[in-house]
Amino acid sequence: MRLHVLAAAERGSSSSLDAAMLDGHALQAALHRAGHDVELSVLPAPDASLASRGLAVLETLGILTKLALQRPAPEGVLVVAPPAVTALTADVVASLRNIPGAVLLSSLTTEARVRTGELDANARYSKVLSALETAVVRRARVLLVPTEGLRRRVLLRGADPDRVHILKEMFAPIIPVPEAAQVARLRGRLAEGAQCLVVVPAALGASTDLGALTGALTRLKDDHMFALAAVGGGTRAETLKEMIAARGIKNAQVLKLTRADRRAAVHAADILLGIAVPAHDGLCVPRALTRALWAGKPLVAVGPEGSDLIREVKRLGVGPTVLPGDGDGLATVLRSLALDAAARADLATRARDAGAAVQSPVAALTELLNGTARPTDARLTGAPA
Repeated sequence: MRLHVLAAAERGSSSSLDAAMLDGHALQAALHRAGHDVELSVLPAPDASLASRGLAVLETLGILTKLALQRPAPEGVLVVAPPAVTALTADVVASLRNIPGAVLLSSLTTEARVRTGELDANARYSKVLSALETAVVRRARVLLVPTEGLRRRVLLRGADPDRVHILKEMFAPIIPVPEAAQVARLRGRLAEGAQCLVVVPAALGASTDLGALTGALTRLKDDHMFALAAVGGGTRAETLKEMIAARGIKNAQVLKLTRADRRAAVHAADILLGIAVPAHDGLCVPRALTRALWAGKPLVAVGPEGSDLIREVKRLGVGPTVLPGDGDGLATVLRSLALDAAARADLATRARDAGAAVQSPVAALTELLNGTARPTDARLTGAPA
């Protein structure tokens, strides 16, 4: 098939597309490997300035015009994008072209940020973003979501039930494994000689509970076999960085890395650490979980019993869980795993097996665009298995 992929630039897409381990370049490469002719358009990610946003709109209109006039027309359009600019693009493409199209929606970003207080629900900007998300949900010819929880949310937004498909393969690790040299370089930089490297791969958002993490770091600050690196960014990353400095913790650091280095850091880790954000339950897939399955790593999860992250980690058996605020418990779990290579290897095998059980999304995507997809099985819920 001749396909066109529309994707957001990194700054605009990292908060949600990475959750499903999808991005435009990786999807294009996977489709190429499957024998499809694919063109990729990367949409701009403007900063907060009015001028930057204006230029982004003009650049987006240029891409849409090219797509509209393209001859021969593509046989399908794939849009990977909850961010605002890409959401607008998906909406315009849906009305502009009489060709099959699919939108891969891994989260309702605006609703998630409103729940956690990062966006004021009554602010004009929030209402605009919410309206764009709703437009995509309602207008997409095919809307692909990863879980039953997100399917219910988009139906409440007015999506056509016949157009919404649960595609658990959105979890598939189509992103290539980083090169060994890059992984080794990140390992040396982050571990600094420690025997066990723990990486916090997901963003620390405004509602992330850092109690257990800060308590554990304080208790482990003199343990020289152990090193921790938080590489996901987020609004509370700076808070964690300040706490580490204030308490004189030498074996932990908070770093701002490129996307490629963040992915290499996940592979460099001995253990991944994820912190549940209950306000996101049903709106997105826990990033720490998808990274653990992609890289085949043990995952220590912190959060309340009923949260998506804790429930799925227990179901898949990829690591121990700790309650929020339990610094002693987290320190004990991390120290125990750091000393037990056999236990880490067993958990890593379980994570690899769970990740391998999820098939590539490429075949399912092209089936949907061809109109030959099998009906969605409502039982395909939750995280990958």
